[in-house]
Amino acid sequence: MNHLEVHNQQSVNAALKSLVTKLDNLINNVNSDVLVESHKNVLLHTKLQAIFNFKPGEAAEQHLLEIILNHAMAAEKLGPGAFDETIRMTLELLKQSGKGFQQSNNQKLETTVSSLATETDVQKLIDGVVSKIDVKVGSILREALNLSGFGGRILIEKSTTPVSSVELTRGYTFETTSAWQLSTRLDDVRAFVIDGYVEQVSEIHHLLQAASDAKETAILFVRGLSNDVLHTLRVNYDRGTLKMVPIIVKFDLDGINTVNDIAIATGCDLISSNKGDLINSIKYESAPRLKSVIVYPNKVVIHHDVTAKSVAVHVANLRKKRTEPSVVDDVGNLYDKRIRSLSPNHVVIRLPDNKDYVRLSQAIDVTLRTIKAMIDHGVINHNGTVMPASTKIAAEVHSSRCHSTLINLGAIIV
Repeated sequence: MNHLEVHNQQSVNAALKSLVTKLDNLINNVNSDVLVESHKNVLLHTKLQAIFNFKPGEAAEQHLLEIILNHAMAAEKLGPGAFDETIRMTLELLKQSGKGFQQSNNQKLETTVSSLATETDVQKLIDGVVSKIDVKVGSILREALNLSGFGGRILIEKSTTPVSSVELTRGYTFETTSAWQLSTRLDDVRAFVIDGYVEQVSEIHHLLQAASDAKETAILFVRGLSNDVLHTLRVNYDRGTLKMVPIIVKFDLDGINTVNDIAIATGCDLISSNKGDLINSIKYESAPRLKSVIVYPNKVVIHHDVTAKSVAVHVANLRKKRTEPSVVDDVGNLYDKRIRSLSPNHVVIRLPDNKDYVRLSQAIDVTLRTIKAMIDHGVINHNGTVMPASTKIAAEVHSSRCHSTLINLGAIIV
């Protein structure tokens, strides 16, 4: 039984009318880019946060709101900014229904004609953010985009200093997991890449012994480790007797090719059971030395100039495969992710860890996602505002679906 079925028709319609009025007032009178209110000692910085902290009184209103938010969140995944737009369009459709304009479930959506994004479009987007947020944010964004170049990665981190900064790090960035909570920089480090699971300490004992004798730092990229192996590496690392840092490359849809990309970026011979390779056959002396590896809990940044040419060839092959007509969107997104990981430019935006961090970091994140969507899917002019075509399409589709769902439940404004 649907939640709304427990309410009579009159109460559902009254709840919808009340909810539409409240949401309409909320999204039209709350600036999405400034501190809007304090709710139970929690600072709300954005319109999205304000909507999620909005608590309608009646149970029927809560159930209706849940339906609207589910559609808005689904739209946001497809196009940055579609969350607000979906709610706005849904409210408009509901208000039109209340005036007697019933939308057919099969009504065709307006055809969206997009054009390629230009540098002017990107600058207008940044200018809009600056006018609402902070002049410094605009300067930070422009500098980060200039440094990263095409396909570069831009990350946002908290800074321990009161001053914002932008830093260019040349290195290949991969999403991985440190075997234990760790954030460190390793210089002049030996690298090993194993497409497999290390179950026994005896399998890598010769590598541990060689690293200990040479008093060198080593990094080990693997699919997984047994508890015994992990305990041995962790104890020796904490004691300072052996610095061999294990990094886990998950064997999932995103990480299935990551281990191969890491091998190319590091210049390592990939050890794989699929080729009949044995872990205990690895020769320590043949492992390449990397200039540096920066380890974070959920990623690594590898700096190794020696492999620049081989990485460039690999990226060119990935780009070629990406453009094949048979490549579907999901596969194409995986290719894009691999290409970005192998980009040598990695920019870090560091913001002071203060009351403005959430507001500023969210503004930068949304802006960067919007720029990417504009470049990937083109732009349209919607009510005098340039936005990604994907944002408008996602909002149109999900607002229409949301409206149809509510109408089919018998929820109308009377």
